[in-house]
Amino acid sequence: MSTLEQRVLEAFAKGTVKDVNDLTLETDFQSIGVDSTDLLCMIFELEDEFDFEIPQDFENKTFETIGDVAKAVREHIEENNIDITPKG
Repeated sequence: MSTLEQRVLEAFAKGTVKDVNDLTLETDFQSIGVDSTDLLCMIFELEDEFDFEIPQDFENKTFETIGDVAKAVREHIEENNIDITPKG
């Protein structure tokens, strides 16, 4: 698992108040009872984690797993040449 994927998992866990140890990239949102409010919280956590604004078109994408979100984040980072080096 890449560092980016681990950071997505951790942001998801924080935003949805789930235990990161119970999550994988294959974790299906429906199977753990994630709703639209949880996804919104996850987006805020991703923005904080990676220090960039999640594009509006993320709302139009269909995400079924945490891995789907990680892939979309990676694509956005690569397409926009964003530095995601942790601050601090």
